[in-house]
Amino acid sequence: MPKTVMIVVQMGYHGPPRFEPGANVPIRDLYNLDPHLWVYDKISGEMLAEMELPANATGAPMTYMAAGKQFIVFPVGGGALVEELIAVGL
Repeated sequence: MPKTVMIVVQMGYHGPPRFEPGANVPIRDLYNLDPHLWVYDKISGEMLAEMELPANATGAPMTYMAAGKQFIVFPVGGGALVEELIAVGL
């Protein structure tokens, strides 16, 4: 994969606050909106890869190296959706 990639993940959206009996704080539901990961070449704009995700990203991506290979990891889900970390090798 080229060294000039841009990785894009779609955030979900929160519904309006609602109140549940017994809860001391308002609850906001998280909804999915086109949960995918896209990889683009920053120079040409060409889409290099697309991957469907189980839920939308809900936080900032992180990167790490393991055995000489770079990975990017980001959280998905939350609220009523299963929370997971997704890791992708570059």
